[in-house]
Amino acid sequence: MNNLSFLFAATTLSRESIKLLDGDLTLYKRPHSHQWQCRFKLATGAWHSASTGSNQLAEATTQAIAIYETVKVKLASDLAIKTRTFRQLANQELALAARVVHANPNKRTHVDYIHIYTKYLIPFFGAYQINDITQELVDDYVAWRISRMGKDPKSDTQRRHAGLYKRVIERARAQGLIHQHRTVP
Repeated sequence: MNNLSFLFAATTLSRESIKLLDGDLTLYKRPHSHQWQCRFKLATGAWHSASTGSNQLAEATTQAIAIYETVKVKLASDLAIKTRTFRQLANQELALAARVVHANPNKRTHVDYIHIYTKYLIPFFGAYQINDITQELVDDYVAWRISRMGKDPKSDTQRRHAGLYKRVIERARAQGLIHQHRTVP
């Protein structure tokens, strides 16, 4: 029995956490992962965790400190810590619209929302990080939409597209992906 505990001593050691930077930063492994993770508490009291992308302790330590310092710089500059693509956020809105349609099939408006997200907004903005969307990109979308539709959209259509785009931006704000004071087109 002692031999078995000796053989598996390394696996129990890898699950222990390692404190860095006077205990401000913790390096640990999740139960079913080979890579080291890091976590630390933000000034807001919320925890931030990230993968170091490494299974080697020395490399993971260096990467964890780099992640910690990067987050501190982003917070000092009023930048978002995490980022998502437009597609990821729009898919959340799409799921919400699909639930409404499923619950009440007579909600034609939400069927239109699904169509606009899947045919126009996600194909154009989908690959862009939410913080990388500029006014020039929105202007390109307007021209792209006209070419895709084959005509100038009516004002109601333009308003509906703008409203759905704004929903995605507001979702990003609510999730802390865009700073509250940053203007997004």
